[in-house]
Amino acid sequence: MPIDPIWFDRMIYNLVDNAFKYSKATGRVILEYKKVKRKVIIIVSDTGIGMTAEEISKAFIPFYRADKSRSKTGLGLGLSVIKSIVEELEGTIRITSQVDEGTSVRIEIRGK
Repeated sequence: MPIDPIWFDRMIYNLVDNAFKYSKATGRVILEYKKVKRKVIIIVSDTGIGMTAEEISKAFIPFYRADKSRSKTGLGLGLSVIKSIVEELEGTIRITSQVDEGTSVRIEIRGK
């Protein structure tokens, strides 16, 4: 992948940290990595609290935190940092989520 190791670490850390932070005590966090042709695909999924469509639409705004997440620690910068890294690499990031069922964040970056 054409990425600085520090950026990669920050991206993965923020994704996995969010997944654990918003998962239920008995939930699961899944980290997937695939290479499809010249694309690297990273997917982090959880069985956590999930997000509404409105929350997803605001998730990449710096300092945005959904009301239900305010009891958790953090500044609301993780997803905006991840998006900045992905965009710098000319990749894409997409969130899918269902309230009370979980969230999945999919990143696609063109490999070398």
